[in-house]
Amino acid sequence: MNERIVVKPKEQEWNPEDFDYLPDFAEMCYECGVDDSEDKLLICDACDYKICHYWCDGLKSLPS
Repeated sequence: MNERIVVKPKEQEWNPEDFDYLPDFAEMCYECGVDDSEDKLLICDACDYKICHYWCDGLKSLPS
């Protein structure tokens, strides 16, 4: 039995309150403790969203 269900289109909006479950990110590298070079920081979702510089994590450059 194939039943067809018609779904009305829904306009979606960004609402930051819908994302209050996201953790607050640290403001400095958890490896070296320095808070510079924000554009060089990585966020790890496997380790409680800690951040660190790519070089502190042993990488030679930012991953793509």
